[in-house]
Amino acid sequence: MLEYPKCAGSDKDCPEEITNPKQPPEPCRKCPQFMESKYAKELMVDERIKRAKELAELFDNMKKN
Repeated sequence: MLEYPKCAGSDKDCPEEITNPKQPPEPCRKCPQFMESKYAKELMVDERIKRAKELAELFDNMKKN
């Protein structure tokens, strides 16, 4: 079994090429090979940081109003 991102094209639902492993195509985000990779962990951290910033901005706007 190939590890993400070298697994491109290995299954019928896989994209033929993964150009940027840090920005996986949608089918990859549900794949066990991706979920076990370091890229999945990095993506989850980045998404949490993004959500935290969005919440901080939302609360800041609520205080101003």
